[in-house]
Amino acid sequence: KNYRKLSVMIHPDKCKHEQAQEAFHKLGEAYRALKDPASKEKYAGVIDIAREEVEKRRKKENKQRVLDGLDQLELDGNDFEQEVT
Repeated sequence: KNYRKLSVMIHPDKCKHEQAQEAFHKLGEAYRALKDPASKEKYAGVIDIAREEVEKRRKKENKQRVLDGLDQLELDGNDFEQEVT
């Protein structure tokens, strides 16, 4: 679902950015890699590490936000996942 959304957004016929062709090609490579079960498993570990790092950073930032009287950052959900990827 995300692949389709991104591919339409950066397709060289739709996007006039000078690097649209390259971005579209890279997106296709990533999509093909993640469709392959072996590659998907390989990258799953990287995503897990990224999740841990984002969660650790957000927890640290939340401590400061509490002191500053600000709302805390979520440790799950769409914003969290976007930061991970």
